[in-house]
Amino acid sequence: MKAGRASIRYAKAFLEFAIENQKEKSVIQEMENILSLVESSPQLDEALNSPILPGSQKRKVIDEVFPKASKIIQSLFDLLSQNAREGILGGIAYHYIELFDKHQGKVAATVVTAVPLTNDLEKEVLIKAAALNRAIERDF
Repeated sequence: MKAGRASIRYAKAFLEFAIENQKEKSVIQEMENILSLVESSPQLDEALNSPILPGSQKRKVIDEVFPKASKIIQSLFDLLSQNAREGILGGIAYHYIELFDKHQGKVAATVVTAVPLTNDLEKEVLIKAAALNRAIERDF
């Protein structure tokens, strides 16, 4: 997914807006849906990034693909349309999810083992990872 600065800025501002309105948890589900649809539909991504398609047409595409979007998501669509930034919708969704997870204290980790993880070993790894995360947060 595109990691442009604009999509990061929009995602950050939109997360702050959602938190202020106490909608961040409902918005995350819609953002996951938006990301899934943009990633699975190259035609949608192509339409939103088309230099030939006028902004009004891009907005119609967004409204048709996401007809049940909440008011807060509709406000994001409005902002993107006003600023001719429809093409970064997928990037915004990606970064919103990433920032939301960080806001929730979630950390991604990859575990590589020589043997398959048993349930007991998995629990032990999770406990050690949580302790490491707490130690890192305490140092900052």
